[in-house]
Amino acid sequence: MNLARRALRPLAFPLALAALLAFAGAAVSSGSDRSSWSGTFTVEERDEPGRVQLEIRRSGPRGFRFSSSSGVALSDLRGLSPMALKGAGSIAFTLARDAGTFEFDGDTRGGVGVGRFTFTPNPVFASAFSSKGRTLDEDDVFVAAVHDVSRAFLDDMAAAGYPDLSWERAIEFRIHGVSSEWLKDLAALGVTPSRGDDPVAMRIHGVKPEWVKGLVAAGFTDLDAHELVAMRIHGVSLAFVAACQDARIRGLDADALVALKIHGATPDFLAELVRLGYAGLDADDVVAMRIHGVSPAFIREANEGRSKPLPPEDLVDLRIHGRRR
Repeated sequence: MNLARRALRPLAFPLALAALLAFAGAAVSSGSDRSSWSGTFTVEERDEPGRVQLEIRRSGPRGFRFSSSSGVALSDLRGLSPMALKGAGSIAFTLARDAGTFEFDGDTRGGVGVGRFTFTPNPVFASAFSSKGRTLDEDDVFVAAVHDVSRAFLDDMAAAGYPDLSWERAIEFRIHGVSSEWLKDLAALGVTPSRGDDPVAMRIHGVKPEWVKGLVAAGFTDLDAHELVAMRIHGVSLAFVAACQDARIRGLDADALVALKIHGATPDFLAELVRLGYAGLDADDVVAMRIHGVSPAFIREANEGRSKPLPPEDLVDLRIHGRRR
């Protein structure tokens, strides 16, 4: 039985709540001629220098609700200084995006500002898509401005291999930080997402080029997005990979690494196997030992008085049939 290949691999990835909220706006249109939107906002300090947390909330027809909270560079909020945010009093600032401009008015106290905003769409932004056969309503434009989906971003995505990026996917990419630089860095390491939702899944689970570079250096090439996501979900670190290689485990690929991690083959356990004379085991044997509770103490007792160590399958058989420490 190929135990190390039975590790579950993710087949689908849920959209983030923020994405669902964003897309809800596209479904609502009153049909009237609206030139601006208004709502409420909160802006507050973050631990990250030079950035603030900006939350935008808006209500609309037929019970529509929109809310988005994200980190924004303080320098993008023209008219809002660190001193003003830390103080107490009125504040007024703007946020200009390709899709339109937000104007904020409110008050601040102790690093938190609250108030109202108005949004004015950029008519050029929507018209730029008409020639491409894509019609954007004002809800689309508003959501694009909130998440900073710009024409330059779409051009960058096209250059990175996504020339036909859907509008919904573009919003999703921005929400989760999928950038052309990140895609190009992964491509240079041999990782090219094959499905439209692969980049989002990799961003959600923290697939970073530095980590992938370490895997490639360790000999793990031709990894696909699903393998990388599964490894991140189950905590396969570069240190864990090194521990497996130090134990000279055979059959070591992405699935085997995930299976070993799932079943608790810790670096300490692997190092103890080596000390007990069990270096170079097959990954399936190590997984079977972990599944059936073959501990280092059990191994020492089972091998007591023997001229050579029992093979791993005999250790598992002894453990299954009730031999204890």
